[in-house]
Amino acid sequence: MKVICIDAYAFTGLTYGKVYDEVESEGDDRFICIINNNERKTSYLRASFITLEEFREKKLKELGI
Repeated sequence: MKVICIDAYAFTGLTYGKVYDEVESEGDDRFICIINNNERKTSYLRASFITLEEFREKKLKELGI
């Protein structure tokens, strides 16, 4: 699944607004595992990401569509 970073300030190795691929699902739903900007597979808080669909809906709402 593709996800977009919405909170890069708390983490190194992430870029706000960048699309990342979720590489595997951890047992704990609070975390997501991705390949970060440093090419390392790392777990981050899921709340720091939204799906492409959620991002699309947010942008359409901002445009009033």
